Amino acid sequence: MAITNRYVTTTGAGIHDGSLGNEWTLAEAFEDADADDVVWVKNNASYIFGAQDEIDHTGSNTNNTHIYFKGYNLAIGDMDIGGAYHQSPWDVMVNGIDNNTVVTFDANAGAFDLVLIDNKDNIHFENILFTNGTGNVVLVANAPQGIVFKNCRFDSIRLIIEGIHHSTIVMDCHFANGTVTSILGTDNQWGMVVVYSVFELSAGQMFRRLGYHSVVHDCIIIGGEFAQSGRINSIWHNNLFYNYLEAGIKTGTTNARLIEYNNIFMPLVRDAPAVYIANTLGTVAYSDYSIAHHLDYIFRDPPWYDATNSRSLVIPNVQGTHHQVNADPLFVDAGSKDFRLHDASPCWEAGKPSAHEIVTHIGPFSRPLRGPVNRRNQYANPIRTGV
Repeated sequence: MAITNRYVTTTGAGIHDGSLGNEWTLAEAFEDADADDVVWVKNNASYIFGAQDEIDHTGSNTNNTHIYFKGYNLAIGDMDIGGAYHQSPWDVMVNGIDNNTVVTFDANAGAFDLVLIDNKDNIHFENILFTNGTGNVVLVANAPQGIVFKNCRFDSIRLIIEGIHHSTIVMDCHFANGTVTSILGTDNQWGMVVVYSVFELSAGQMFRRLGYHSVVHDCIIIGGEFAQSGRINSIWHNNLFYNYLEAGIKTGTTNARLIEYNNIFMPLVRDAPAVYIANTLGTVAYSDYSIAHHLDYIFRDPPWYDATNSRSLVIPNVQGTHHQVNADPLFVDAGSKDFRLHDASPCWEAGKPSAHEIVTHIGPFSRPLRGPVNRRNQYANPIRTGV
């Protein structure tokens, strides 16, 4: 099928076909957009929700078709990476949201889920700010596949992934002001990937359950209680866990197998471990090449936890654990959320070697924390400060 551009504005009205000059309303777009439509949502005012909207059509995993809902400011594509109005989650973390870089979906303080994706595949949201709700952003139900959130913002609202679903991707997103859980998943989800995103938490959690075979990498998680792992084979690498209260990664469900490496752990309080195996359930299958600072031990809970004595970083019966370091990662100014590294940082070129023995770094630094992404030079020390 050929890709078709459709258009949405806040002033669209009546029955339209979504072409330029005959723009849809957002409700019309959710109802009428079909496989291989790219729906460009103009940033001319906030889109106010009075009740839940449902996406009526779907892409197809069999035929590799998709539906995109993408925000733009003045010209289509200008909020995408490389566009004049693109803002990275790292920049949002430091400077706040620039309203020219996202389209606002406002829940109007409602207690409902904004968008229902019920048994629909290959639905994408890009360059959207979801905000001002006491419910959830998206209720995903009845086994959808390929739901993607890219370069989105979640402010005072949470993303909920409900029921059985497969291959959900959260990429280049920013979460803030969540009081309970930023992403609520279920034990029945498969293959969730969360990358290049920032979570600024209060007393809440990054996740509540991640399901099977999930991957989280190159994320910054600030504050909160913990980022919770999921069930079988959850892989966490090249993340920063900063100022957490209970644990960096907490896992404790039956059959949970945690793999972690190249992470930085800096708790708010000294007795908050990097990894917490709750209720003696689950297994740390591999743990190595991570840096811990302001804490005495990597793991907590029997048979490893010794509440009285200082702990060794090398834990018996866990594969790896031979390259763990207890050291200051030497951020430029962590208190101001400037997580760039000084040249003397022990994180540089100290990570787990790749399959081709390529040197890697510890922490979320496969992209620069400032400026545009340069994929060709992503491991060429893009954020060294020279100090």
